[in-house]
Amino acid sequence: KEIKEFYSDKDINLICKLLDWNVRKVELNGETVKIDDNFLESALLTHRKKAKFSEHEAIIRDKFDYFFDRLSYFNIYIENNLVSEKETLRYLSYYLDILVNPGRKDKKLVDEFNEYIDYYEFENVKSLLYKYTKQKKSDQ
Repeated sequence: KEIKEFYSDKDINLICKLLDWNVRKVELNGETVKIDDNFLESALLTHRKKAKFSEHEAIIRDKFDYFFDRLSYFNIYIENNLVSEKETLRYLSYYLDILVNPGRKDKKLVDEFNEYIDYYEFENVKSLLYKYTKQKKSDQ
C-alpha cells in the first residue's frame, strides 16, 4: 500500500520520470520546461557550491527534497520492522540503483545525488541506499 501511494503521488512521479529519462519536458508552474541531466546537476548542487538557483531549479530542488523525505519513510518502516527490507528494496530497486550506480545517469550526476543527500542530511535515505547496496552485493 505504501509503495502504491508513493508511486501514485504526482511529485514523486515527476522525479521518477526525471530519474528514468536523460531529457524530459515537464510542466512546472504551468510552463513546459525541458529538463536534462545537466539541468539536474546544476539544480542539485549544494549551497556549498552554488548560492543562487533559477526559479525552475528551485522548484526541482523542492521536488527532490519531497522525494527524499518520502523515500525516508521506507527506511523508518524497515527499521521498525513494519515492512520486509528485502521486499521493500525490491520494489524501490530501479530508482535506488539510479541514485547509487553510474550507468543510467553519469557518474557526475550520481555523485551529485549523493552529495546532496549527505549535505542536506537525508540520513534515512543514506541508510536506505546503504541497505540496497549491501543487499545487491549479497545477491551477487
